[in-house]
Amino acid sequence: VTVGGVNCSVQSDGYIAGAQFVCVTGNYTSGGTQQSSVTMRSGVMATILSSFQYTYVNPSISSVFPKSGPMAGGTNVTIGGMFLNVGNGVKRVLLNGTMCVILQSSLTQVTCTSSAQNVIGVGVVTVYIDN
Repeated sequence: VTVGGVNCSVQSDGYIAGAQFVCVTGNYTSGGTQQSSVTMRSGVMATILSSFQYTYVNPSISSVFPKSGPMAGGTNVTIGGMFLNVGNGVKRVLLNGTMCVILQSSLTQVTCTSSAQNVIGVGVVTVYIDN
């Protein structure tokens, strides 16, 4: 199965015979909107051109507020950006490798509560989307 020319691995969860299937797409490197075609093999190969548009986007982080907090954690941190809640949404956030408990997420921001840190200094903000 492919979506917009990208391989899509069919999952057993969500499958309804004759009605729907769920698949997970691979990486798409070009960006932009692609008319999606679905190719399925079941004894005989059939190509079905779907009537919907599927858009591949690149999530990005543009801001973090506040810029610092206590080592003990407990600070609500807001991460701003674009396309932060695409696909199946934000799965986890790390501040310098330590979990930040997600409170809410939307297309343009994620808010989480920081955990205790062992190191003083500047750290990396990592947002995991889908996986």
